[in-house]
Amino acid sequence: MVKVGDIGKGYMCMVHFQYELEGDANGTPIYPSVEALRDKHISVDECGIVEVEVKVTEIVQPENFQIPDWKEYFRCLTQQWKDETALTSSITEIVTNGNYQAIIGMGRKVVPLIIEELRADPHWWFWALTAITGASPTTDLDRGHMSRMRRAWLNWWEEHKGEYNADV
Repeated sequence: MVKVGDIGKGYMCMVHFQYELEGDANGTPIYPSVEALRDKHISVDECGIVEVEVKVTEIVQPENFQIPDWKEYFRCLTQQWKDETALTSSITEIVTNGNYQAIIGMGRKVVPLIIEELRADPHWWFWALTAITGASPTTDLDRGHMSRMRRAWLNWWEEHKGEYNADV
């Protein structure tokens, strides 16, 4: 699935995909109506994300591309990630979830928000923190123990938060 921001919520994304259009008697393409597209498995989720099944040949992101209100977007992705992985015990499934990966893709600016989440609701944020920061403050003895890993990251944050607060 390719997730495309809903223009109605102020998100912008361009996706190039091939869609076979029917033609009239002269061969002029007939463009599908919104109703016809609804029948093609196109849906919008709670975050205003349009899901379309397409074959992607190229993804281009303009240099100045920004998602308006990225904090709200982060919180929405977080809730969807937690909802979609609530019943799984597989760490691999938890950290490879598309919403989690989208959070990682948001980069350094979300580190303070992840730490805030980690304080309020210990969850598997460790992989994302390592991917974004390059740090790994946990020891081999900590691994697999949520409370120890959480404590190690919160201690790390106290030493490094000045490096990230400027990003917010």
